[in-house]
Parts: sequence; structure tokens; C-alpha cells
Amino acid sequence: IASQSSTLRSSTAAANALTLSPSPRWPGTCTATEVEDRPWWKVKLTGVWEISHIVLTNRADCCQERLHSINVYVGDQLCAFFVSVTGGSKRINCKMMRGSEIKIHSFRKNSPLTICGFEAYGHKLEAKLVVS
Repeated sequence: IASQSSTLRSSTAAANALTLSPSPRWPGTCTATEVEDRPWWKVKLTGVWEISHIVLTNRADCCQERLHSINVYVGDQLCAFFVSVTGGSKRINCKMMRGSEIKIHSFRKNSPLTICGFEAYGHKLEAKLVVS
């Protein structure tokens, strides 16, 4: 389940970016928050995952600064600091960090956050039952 700090309009919902075939021209598969300070976007995973990397796709036709100056978190761990995604897509390594959520948090003030594609790679951790 994807969510974001705000939604510009229904056609820019957080779930748009959850695709293996990003369309980086507006509106395509782009999300957009309203203009705000430090907007964020996140996805809840089904259980706890070990994440090797994510791929973010920026908007290609305009406004690429909206996906600049971001932090990436896996759970409460910082995966990447002050990342900027220029035109196209960018792979961000997360070194097998564990979590049940991935969050993109912008440092920008008075700006929307736009993501046109999001992919996460890793494997789900199995729960182990301990009996004593």
C-alpha cells in the first residue's frame, strides 16, 4: 500500500508509481504531492523484507528538481542520503536493509514531490517460531 504526505489530485495518487513499466511523461505513472515543506512518499510491504536496492524514475518532461535532495529509508534505517534522481531512472543500493516499509523523504521546502516509477528488490524474511 502506497501513501504520500498529500495528493495534488486523484490522478496523481501514491499508487501510480508502483509499476514495472514507468511512464515518465505527465501524467503517465507519476505521483504528485501538493506544494509543501519536506514532502514524503512511502510504501508498506507485506511483512519484513531484506531490500538489496530500489529503482526510482523521475519525470522526463519537466520539473526534475522535484526528485532531488531526498533521503531513502528502509524501515527506520537510512538507506541513502541526499540523493538526486536526474532524468530517467536511478538505482539506489540499500545493502540488504530490513524493514516493512520504504520511505522517500524530500529535504525540499515549498515544493511538491513527484515520483514516476518505484521498484524494490529483495526477499521476504520468513517468520520463525521458537518453541521452548
